[in-house]
Amino acid sequence: MKKENLFNPCEWAKLEKAPKKDVVTNTEATYQVYSPNMKEQVAKHVEAQVAKCVEEVVQRGIDLTYDYEDWLKILFALQEGLGERGRYYFDRISSTCPKYDEAEVNKKFNSCLKSNYSGDKIRINTFFDYMKKAGIDISAIARECKGMDTFSHYTQNAKNGEEALAAFNHKRPTFSDQINTEDWPRLLYPLLTRGNNPEYIDMTFLALFTLASGIIPNVMGKYHKRTYFANFYAFVVAPPASSKGDLPLLLRFTRPVEEQIRAEYEKKLEEYRQKVTQQQAKATNEDASPSTTFIEPAYEGLFVPGDISASALYETIRDNQERGNIMFEPEADVITQACRNKEWGDFSTGLRKAFHHESIQFFRRANKERVEVEHPRLSVLISGTPKQVGDLIPNSENGLFSRWAFYCISQSLEWQDVFAEEEEDYGDIIERMGKEYYEKVYRPLSKRSEPLMFKFTTEQRDAFNDYLAEMQEEQVDLLGDDIVATVRRLGLITFRLAMVLSVFRLTETDVDITTMDTLMCDDRDFYIAMEMSDVLISHAASVFSNLLRQPQRRDFVAPETMNYAEKKVLEQLSTHFTRQEYLDVATKEGINTKSANRYLGNLVTKHNVAIRIRNGVYEMI
Repeated sequence: MKKENLFNPCEWAKLEKAPKKDVVTNTEATYQVYSPNMKEQVAKHVEAQVAKCVEEVVQRGIDLTYDYEDWLKILFALQEGLGERGRYYFDRISSTCPKYDEAEVNKKFNSCLKSNYSGDKIRINTFFDYMKKAGIDISAIARECKGMDTFSHYTQNAKNGEEALAAFNHKRPTFSDQINTEDWPRLLYPLLTRGNNPEYIDMTFLALFTLASGIIPNVMGKYHKRTYFANFYAFVVAPPASSKGDLPLLLRFTRPVEEQIRAEYEKKLEEYRQKVTQQQAKATNEDASPSTTFIEPAYEGLFVPGDISASALYETIRDNQERGNIMFEPEADVITQACRNKEWGDFSTGLRKAFHHESIQFFRRANKERVEVEHPRLSVLISGTPKQVGDLIPNSENGLFSRWAFYCISQSLEWQDVFAEEEEDYGDIIERMGKEYYEKVYRPLSKRSEPLMFKFTTEQRDAFNDYLAEMQEEQVDLLGDDIVATVRRLGLITFRLAMVLSVFRLTETDVDITTMDTLMCDDRDFYIAMEMSDVLISHAASVFSNLLRQPQRRDFVAPETMNYAEKKVLEQLSTHFTRQEYLDVATKEGINTKSANRYLGNLVTKHNVAIRIRNGVYEMI
C-alpha cells in the first residue's frame, strides 16, 4: 500500500466526510429508448421501476406536489411513458399531499390526458429525474426490479401490501462499499466478491466478526478503566426468506476450534471413566468401598443454544469462562420464548451482565449451592424479522437494546438464480478461512502464558473520543436522551471490532505471536472499525425509531406545522448539508445554538424531511 494512501485518523475525525455519491444516471433503465409511439408497449421492468419508486415515495412521505409545475411534469411524464396506466401511480404520488383529493387528482389526469400535451423533452425519464432529486436511489431500484413482474403485480401488492413496517424497510448506509478492498485483512478477501450487494457483504462481515470474537483467546484491551475481551453481540434484522439464511454457513469458520475443544473434552472424559473403572475394580477385589470420589468433568463445547434455561446457561459460561462461549440463533424468537419460560427463568439479565464481563450469581437447586461466574465471556449472534426484535426487546428503555450491534437488511423483491454455479462452495471457502485462522493465530494465542494487550495509538484514541462525542451529541439531538446508552455501548463495540480486525491482521505477520508484547491497532483496522460504527449507529437508530415502543414517542407532525424559524432555516439549506452548515444558517437567523440543535433533530424525527447519511451529514428527502 502506498504511503500517501495511509489513513490519518486525526484528519478523518476532523474533516466532514462527504455523503456517498449517487450514481449519476440510471444507464441500465430502458426508458431511454422509449418514444411517444411506444407508450403502450413499455417494458415490464421499466414499469416495475416506476412502481417501486412510487411506493418508496409514499412510504417515506415525500410530497412532490409542493411545486405545481413539477407536479404537472411528473403527470405528463407518467402519461407519456405509461398512458392510462400512469393514473394509478400519479394518484399514489399525489396522496402524500396534505390536501389530497382523489376526485381532483383524477380530474387533473383526465384533463391533461385529453390535451395530449407532450411538453418540451418531457418523457418517462423526466419522472426518474424527479425521483432522483427526491433522494430515491433509482440505480438500486433498476437492479432490484430487473426481470420483475408487470403492473398488475404491483397494483395488487400496493393494495394488499403490509405497510406497517414501511418506514423501517428502506435502504440504510453500508460500510463495505466505503472501504478500499486492499485495506481489509487479507484473510477476508475471499468474501469481498460474494453476494450481489453491499448489504450482503456487510451482514457477512459483521456476523463473522461476532463469531470470531468468541474464539480469540488471550487478547484483551483497556477501555474506560476496565479490561475487555473481544466478545460482542450482533443482531441481523431482515424480512422472512432473506439472505440471513446464509448465516449458519459462517459457523464453519469456528469448526477447527470446536473440534479441538471437543477432542480435549473427550480426552478428559475418557480419563475420568478409566479412573472410575479402575477404582471400582480395585474396590471389588479388595471388598471395600472406593476411597476416592472422582468428579466427572463438566461438558466443554464452544456453542450454547438459545433454547436453554438461565441456570444451564450460567453453568455453561462458568465451565468455559476461561475460553468463552458463542450463542448463535438464526431465529430470535427462540431466545424470546426461552426467556419467557417461567420454569427456566429469564436469562436476559445474564446477557446484559456478560456484555461487560460483570459477575453473574445464580442458585443451583440440586445441592443448594450459590455459584458466581466472575468474568463471563459470551459472544451472541442472532437474526430475526423486524417483528421479532420488538418481541425480544419490548421498548427502548430495556437495557438489552443498547448492547446489540444491529444491522438491518432491506426487503428485496429480486428473484435469485437458485441454480447459479460458483467456482467453489461458499461453506468450503469459510472453512478454509477458519483453518488458516486456527493455524496462524488461534493456536499461537492459546499457547501464551500472559494475555496479549490490544491498544489504540494516541492519535487513534483522540480521534475515537472526538468522533464518539460528536456522535452522541448528534444522536441526542435527533432521538433524545434514551439513545445515549446505545451510542456509548457502540463505542465499546467499535473498540472490540478493531480488536477482531487486528487479530485477523495477525495472519499476515511473521512475528512470533506467542511472545508479542502488545497488539497495536493498525490505522487501516481503526478506519474500518470507525466506518462500521458510523453505519451501525444509523441501523440502531432505525430500530430505535421504528421497531421499539417508545415511552414518550412523539407523534408524526406534518411539515406544515413547522414553526417560522424552522422554515426559514430549511429554505436556505441545500439537498445535502452538514450539521455545521445548519447551525451557521440558524445563527444568521438569530436562533441560539440550543434551539438550533433541537430544530435539527426535529427535521429527522418529528417532521421527517431529512435523513442522516453519516455523522454530521444529512440529506433532504
